[in-house]
Amino acid sequence: MSSVWFMKRGSFQFLQGIACLLFCVIPGFSQPLDNYNLQKYSSEADSSRIIREYCYYAHHPIPDSGIAGLKQVLADCRIISFHNYTMWTANELGNLYGDKGIHQQAIAYYEMAIRIALKQGGELSKYLSTGYNNLANIYTVEGDYSQAARMYFKAVLYIDYCGTYLNKASVLINLSYILVKLKQYNQADYYLRHAEQLAQQENRVNELANVHLMRGIIESAKAHWEESIDYLQKALVIARDNKLTLLEHVINCNIADNYYNQGREDIAGPLLEELLKLTQNTPSFYANHTELLLGKYYLNKGLYHKSEKVLVKALNVAETKNYITSLPQLHQLLSDLYKATGKYEKALMHKEQYITWKDSMDSRQTTWQVNQMEVKYRTLEKDRQIAENQLHIKDQKNRFKQKNLLLQVGIIGICSFSFFIFLIYRINLKKKEKQLSLLQSEQVLLQQKEISLIQEQEILQLKSIIQGEENERSRIARDLHDGLGALIAAIKLNLGAAVRKQHSQQQTVLLEETEQLMNDMAAEVRNIAHNLMPKNLLEKSLEEALLIYRNSVNAGEQLHINLHTYGDFSTLTNDSKLGIYRIIQELVQNIIKHAMATTATIQVLRVKDSLRITIEDDGRGFSPEDTSDGIGLQNVQLRVQAMQGSITIQPVSQTGTTIYIEFNFDHLTTEHSLRLAAH
Repeated sequence: MSSVWFMKRGSFQFLQGIACLLFCVIPGFSQPLDNYNLQKYSSEADSSRIIREYCYYAHHPIPDSGIAGLKQVLADCRIISFHNYTMWTANELGNLYGDKGIHQQAIAYYEMAIRIALKQGGELSKYLSTGYNNLANIYTVEGDYSQAARMYFKAVLYIDYCGTYLNKASVLINLSYILVKLKQYNQADYYLRHAEQLAQQENRVNELANVHLMRGIIESAKAHWEESIDYLQKALVIARDNKLTLLEHVINCNIADNYYNQGREDIAGPLLEELLKLTQNTPSFYANHTELLLGKYYLNKGLYHKSEKVLVKALNVAETKNYITSLPQLHQLLSDLYKATGKYEKALMHKEQYITWKDSMDSRQTTWQVNQMEVKYRTLEKDRQIAENQLHIKDQKNRFKQKNLLLQVGIIGICSFSFFIFLIYRINLKKKEKQLSLLQSEQVLLQQKEISLIQEQEILQLKSIIQGEENERSRIARDLHDGLGALIAAIKLNLGAAVRKQHSQQQTVLLEETEQLMNDMAAEVRNIAHNLMPKNLLEKSLEEALLIYRNSVNAGEQLHINLHTYGDFSTLTNDSKLGIYRIIQELVQNIIKHAMATTATIQVLRVKDSLRITIEDDGRGFSPEDTSDGIGLQNVQLRVQAMQGSITIQPVSQTGTTIYIEFNFDHLTTEHSLRLAAH
């Protein structure tokens, strides 16, 4: 995936510039620029001087001089409690530090501006969406996508509740980019549709082009190359027609990356070389990404000198500007380059740097936090609807009071007409009470839907945790098979060669015994790898995979398993088969480790719309109180909960244990997964 257009400062910065120009240029201009009265400060002269200095240093051609000047302006603003320009100055300092790649300082100043806006409220509340958008952009450049997503969600919330200087569609597009980086494509598409509607309503061509760009990036991430190119070409036409030069550069980078990933380097290479010539007036973040792609192209073409020149330059800029998202890939490419040219020390150094940066970035990706923030955002949207309903109810109550007053006046003034008015009042009151009852029922229904949404999110989180465990098992299995397995094979070859040479009888016996031990070790490594990543589930049915597992356990002679399967399991998804296999595997391991059993019986049964698993052993059993700290049983319960099933454990001391597990078979099938996706 390549780069995307970010709204770094938005229309808020533009409005500041206009305000500064009016105040500094028009003679005698002394009216406040917003709802703040300048007379509350030390003097109009102080306020005017601060605004002039702010305008001068905010647009200073030398960034370091601008920072030094704005720090003094910030101090002056705080002395006289000039809150609005305290906020704007802190925001501008955040922008300047962000441009220099000093991200922690940028974050500190953006957070200062946000605190001022929260404390002062009023018109300053409109800044909150800008502040959180700026924070999100910094976290995006640092590769902390979970934090970035949380900040974008907050920006959208404050747009809805407080108004904004930004365009909501732009923030939603930035949010969708982060969700794509976190591989949450459905959520990204949800916010893109919302952004597209807003852009069409307001006829904002910039945002429409960005929507097409993001859809091209999503299709590229899914390896749908033709669909991706179609969207990117649509975005490119809009950018060219409206002279959006920077956006056009970003789109072309994505097009080149798309062709490169397809293996069509004959198109990608010349396009990247042409883009590199046009990066003089392009922000360094996008120029740096272009150099990264071009260096990768030269490396694959065997143009090592050109590749080294471009990649080293890109790495220096990325380290200076703190472009953390580019650093792992740049170190990986340089490691491959130096390895190909025989410079192994440099290759090893960059490989170590790549691993360090990659581990650092991987540890930041917490999809669970993003899911929680999305639930909160959608819940708050419903809260706003409920609040509007409550305001409507309050308005109706006020109308009732007015009608009561009129009725009292009418009763006092016209006694003969009082009975008729009373009847009308009672009829209207019953209608309003019925309306109030309906509104309250709707509120209860909304709350129930919110609870259901949160429960669904919890199930998704459990599935994400289990998927992470399976990915880690697969990685360890590959490491055992490819790393340790290859090393053992090499040792076996050496031992075989040593056995065949002439030695004393004692040496020959010792070498043959050592070779047998290595054979046993290799077999054990293969068994561990196969247990961690059972390929049988992808190649065979559930019944066949369980039969192979039973045979492997029985061969160990520590526990004898009787396996019985009944019914048709052919429509189970691969994830469901793997989940059932892991549950049975975990329970068998618990029996072997703790139960001291000699025999166990496993029954997997499909009865109409349910799948039932029963596992019994003749071990020593255990008390129900002993199950609280069992990690194995906790893992089983976690998997059963994630698959929306139920589990019952009947431990009987000294006489064995029976475990019953039941699932809704329809929830485990391919057809159910397709229906959910369509929904």
